[in-house]
Amino acid sequence: MSKKNSRKNSSVAKPKQSSPASIYINRAQAFLRDNEIQRGINMLLQGIKLAPENAVLHAMLGEQLGKYGRAEASIKHYEKALDLDPGMLMVQTNLAQAYSQQNRFNDAEPLIKKALNVAPNNPSVYMAYGVMQQRRGKLPESVEHFRKALTLKLEQPEVVAIDSVKKTTPKKRREDFNKPETEELLWDTLNQLAMANVHAFALYGTLLGLVREGGLISFDKDIDVGLPHTEMERAVRCLENNGWVETPNQFLTNPRSMIHSVKKVTVDLSGFVVDEESNQVFTGFWLKEEVPHEWNANTYYPPLTLKKDTTPAGEPIWSLIDPKAWLVALYGEGWKEPDPTFDTVIRAKNYFRFSLLVQCYAFSRIYKKWHEGEIKKAMAMVQGSLVHLPDDTLLQQIEARLESLL
Repeated sequence: MSKKNSRKNSSVAKPKQSSPASIYINRAQAFLRDNEIQRGINMLLQGIKLAPENAVLHAMLGEQLGKYGRAEASIKHYEKALDLDPGMLMVQTNLAQAYSQQNRFNDAEPLIKKALNVAPNNPSVYMAYGVMQQRRGKLPESVEHFRKALTLKLEQPEVVAIDSVKKTTPKKRREDFNKPETEELLWDTLNQLAMANVHAFALYGTLLGLVREGGLISFDKDIDVGLPHTEMERAVRCLENNGWVETPNQFLTNPRSMIHSVKKVTVDLSGFVVDEESNQVFTGFWLKEEVPHEWNANTYYPPLTLKKDTTPAGEPIWSLIDPKAWLVALYGEGWKEPDPTFDTVIRAKNYFRFSLLVQCYAFSRIYKKWHEGEIKKAMAMVQGSLVHLPDDTLLQQIEARLESLL
């Protein structure tokens, strides 16, 4: 072979150079898979500085910002992505959901209808429609659209679902929530609330960790606190005076969420009331929209009896007299063993009923986990829903499909 031909062949075999945008996209994806969210976001921001007209970078950044509560910035980047590439169907549906979460329904609906005209059999479009209707308080329509999305996904060839599972790399689970400074923040917060005459107590995953493991659960995501609903405004004022900022919820009146301005930890405040007729203690997810009471998600508990307690440092707080009874009410007798597939919103043992709002959460989360390839979690949600809807044919079909994937 001549040197000339050798040089020519070497030139042909030389790998194609990656574009600057694709390098940042790949690096961001790697960080996000490893649950290094802020590093992933920073990588996308750097990519946009270098390639400001790349629609994919804007779309990815919009998605990540939306997941972590930065709604306005998320919408800005979604809108920019669509300006650059109006044909991005997933960006249309994601932007519609972002608008819905801001109660901008007049902006969301045209996008969804446009997407339906282009892709009438795309399940993601029906998911976006379901989210919009849920936020509007139109729960029967929301359930209908979520079920339609699941039906369409079920009709997709099984090989597609299998391939997506194989190619999906689940994000690494956070394992550092139980660090000492977070636990110290929990005790300080309970003490501050007690000093403000708020009868606040550890609840849900926070209570589960304290009782079962002697501290916070490593993979938890927020601090859970219960209190009488009549003391909610006093609690919010107390926390605002101690470095917390409320995260506005345009969808629910209960629970209320706040984030610490320095430590970036979230606390959820769940208000409890006593039913005058049954004398039962209950809390739940309560819509701002005027809907029938039975549409909301309500869970009942043993009597709310508290005792004066102290933090590890000896500061006064309130705590439940019988915390194990509360854990059994919510998780059942299985609370003693860790179950990473347990979704409290769907599988709580103490629902008054599997209401329309609970069904919205169930069907949308089943779709989300299935779509993301988290088959075990999706299966647990399906089986938890079948406890309440044993004759639901759609759920039965999804269970069979997920079983084949496992």
